[in-house]
Amino acid sequence: MINLDTEDLTYREEYLLGRHEITYIIKSNGVYKIGKSQLVNLRNRMYSFNLHNPSYEIIRIYNSNIEKLLHFKYKDNLLYSEWFEFTDQELNDIDALSTDLEALEDLREAYVPKETN
Repeated sequence: MINLDTEDLTYREEYLLGRHEITYIIKSNGVYKIGKSQLVNLRNRMYSFNLHNPSYEIIRIYNSNIEKLLHFKYKDNLLYSEWFEFTDQELNDIDALSTDLEALEDLREAYVPKETN
């Protein structure tokens, strides 16, 4: 996970970080949305979201674009669109998965169909 507090970053670091795609999880009314954004656009995205749904909180931000992989892995938790039900343990499992490169690669291989000749 990454921290949005960038007060100690240089302008160049903020610029480079801002262009990087991240995955976020927000919680609203007991359900969770998995989304992605460039860090630089995250505040605007959340502002737009707030206009339609003021009772939300960002609960996780991951320093990589793993949105589709999480959608795939947790498809049985899907309620509608990009909204999911999660237990606290599943959220902890997502935290662990986000830093486990080998597990992410295994998940990518399961998600992306192999080409057949």
